[in-house]
This record gives sequence, structure tokens and C-alpha cells, in this order.
Amino acid sequence: DFALTLSPIGRLRFRLGFCSLPAAIPRWGNPTTTNMNAATLKELVESNPNASGLPLVVERAIQVIEEYGIETVGLYQMAASEEAKSQAFTTCLSQTLHPTQLRSLVSQLTVHAFTGVLKDVFLNLPIPIFDADFSASLKDAVQLLEGRSAGQDDSISLSSFIDCLPEEANATTCAILAHLKMVCQHGSMNKTTIDKISRIFAPLLFIPAYSERDDVTEAISSANFDTHTNILKTLILQQK
Repeated sequence: DFALTLSPIGRLRFRLGFCSLPAAIPRWGNPTTTNMNAATLKELVESNPNASGLPLVVERAIQVIEEYGIETVGLYQMAASEEAKSQAFTTCLSQTLHPTQLRSLVSQLTVHAFTGVLKDVFLNLPIPIFDADFSASLKDAVQLLEGRSAGQDDSISLSSFIDCLPEEANATTCAILAHLKMVCQHGSMNKTTIDKISRIFAPLLFIPAYSERDDVTEAISSANFDTHTNILKTLILQQK
């Protein structure tokens, strides 16, 4: 237990505790408030009346974040309550709101509710957007990236791998990479660096569903978080 003395008056008490990785990143494929009954990415895309090639909730959340909160300090690093995320989720699926109403709602809920919704969508996909087959296809490229020394040609591109993804995953991946790059471009204001955003989103995009494996410990130990983070960082940097 810890306590901080706050100025001008008051004391904040809090407790730090250890949480196992399976509990921290629970991709169980179970329905929650913000995952549309654990629908697959393809189902989410097909249900979007805008036919944009993206899940409606992803499309709307990105629009709200970029228009009303891209310079918010702590973007993607701050949490929101489940109630606020639930309201933000409903907003993303509702009919288009008047800009004044939307601005007021974002001010009330905070943009962190919408970043929370976007993270939850990827976390709650039954199969991660970068599945095992995609991760395996990156093996040679990762080895080249990790094995090159200073001064070597750095033109190795991972974009061709994105083109090999299914259509719905390709479009969603391009959209989220472009969004994350914009977040980083405003890093001087929002304090979210490419290293931070890569570590936040790598588990959401790569970690498999534990229900697919008999041994949760094995599933976790086989996940190379540093490699996944480096891959995502490179994808963001190479995003045009």
C-alpha cells in the first residue's frame, strides 16, 4: 500500500498488485459490453451500413479521436470507466450526431472512453487481426530487421505482408496504422510516443485467444512481445 500527500490538502491512498499476463490481456473471445457479442472482424465489417470496409465502431472511434482528442495528453495511456466506454460505444454505432452534440459528449465522457472502445474492439476479436499464419509469414522479415547492422540498407518493407491479409483485415490494418501514425505525429502534445503506442497495441493485434490453446502458460510464453512490438513499430513508421 502507498500514500501520497497532495497539495494543498489531502492524501491519496492506493495499492499496487501483481496481475498475471493472462488476466492482463484476456482475449477469451467472451462477449462484453463493447465487443458486439465477440463478432469476427469480417462480421463487423459486413454489418457496417457505410460499406467503408471497416467495422463501424472502428471507423467512428477513429474519426472522433482524430477530430476531438488527437492532442489530448496521455492518449491511449489513460483508462476510462466501463460506463463511459459503454456510452462511447453506443455513440459510435448511433446515427450521425451534430458536431456540437458530439463535441459536448466527448467533453463529458473524455476522449479516453473512445480510445478504450477502440482498444477493446481489437482485444475482443475471437481471432486477433494478426493471426498465427500472418505472424509466421513475418518470420524472415523480422530476422532481417533484427540482424541488420548500422549502415545497412533499411528499405526492408513489411507493407507487402499487409497486402496478403484478407480484405477486411487489410483495410482495418491500414486504417489503424494510419491512425497510430497520426497519434505519434502529435506526440509533442499528447505525450504518446511510437514506442509507447507500439507496446500498447502489439498485444491487442498479435496475442492469440487463450481458448485456442490447452495451456494458457504455453500460449503466453510463446508470445514474443518484443518482436511483436518491433514489428508494429516498423509498420507504423513505414505507413504512408
